[in-house]
Amino acid sequence: MQQVLYILNILFPVFAILLIGFVLAKKNFLTPEIQKGLNKIAFFLGLSSMIFLKIAESELDLADTWRITVAQIVTMFISAGVAYIIAKIAKFPRPTIGATIQAGYRGNMFYIGIPILAFVFDGIMPEAEKNDLFADLFLGIMPVMICYNILAVLVLTIFSEDNKKPSALKIVLSVVKNPLILAAVAGGVFAACHIPLPKMCVRSLSSLAGLAFPLALLGIGSSLARINDFSMVRIAFAGISVKLVLSPIVCFVVAYLLGLRSYMLLATVLLTAVPTAISSYIMAEQMKCNSHLAAVAVAISTLLSFVTIAILLYIFSITLGITG
Repeated sequence: MQQVLYILNILFPVFAILLIGFVLAKKNFLTPEIQKGLNKIAFFLGLSSMIFLKIAESELDLADTWRITVAQIVTMFISAGVAYIIAKIAKFPRPTIGATIQAGYRGNMFYIGIPILAFVFDGIMPEAEKNDLFADLFLGIMPVMICYNILAVLVLTIFSEDNKKPSALKIVLSVVKNPLILAAVAGGVFAACHIPLPKMCVRSLSSLAGLAFPLALLGIGSSLARINDFSMVRIAFAGISVKLVLSPIVCFVVAYLLGLRSYMLLATVLLTAVPTAISSYIMAEQMKCNSHLAAVAVAISTLLSFVTIAILLYIFSITLGITG
């Protein structure tokens, strides 16, 4: 019973804020224009401030960082490969294959995974230790983000309806200019050089970081409210099943073999168990690769992920003896 209450305390706040965003969008309190502005604040200010602050104030122990990166990237390629095989066996049209592959590997790590982990570790470890863990995680998943984007461009280009190819320069610039990656690099420099942050800066960045989770979750909830056609649910399960079931299993095996244990193993695996990212729908729409299927995959995987993540947390809470 303690484990069940512990899991509810973790997942309920995330689900509740998603639901509030959903209702606000349905009532037109959260219009697409407002949502777009809030998403930018969450991304450019909230998450960037959080990543910089967590890394800059950490001890920067990179012992587990490469293990996190390798485990995530191996999981990404295996998940994408299995999703492709399923789509080919099912004889999906080319644009549907591209959308299925994206749904199978591209997860919402920052907007759903990190908020859940923040609640997972709240109160069960010292603040300094928690900051070091998140610093390792952020540094470990930055290369994964780059691989996510590059693979998405390649997949959607190959299976697009119009074969429109983005320039290599545009892809490189999108990576180099990504504020989350820039924040991680800047935070790494501060940590490596042991540059102390003035209290006024820490308080300012902490306040901005506090905006990240609620605004991001409200944005996801409002995005889900605008998906009205669920006619492709059955087809969407090809990618969803890979993302929510196969990916965490593969990641657990790879991460364990690489030597990750305890809380770091839990964090690494949970980040692969998150639902399909909203960005997969945006990219599928831009590159004409069955954006309808991509939108359905995002919506259904988000709802089902609360069940699969709850099961994952229950297993780990018993294994690690966590009761909140």
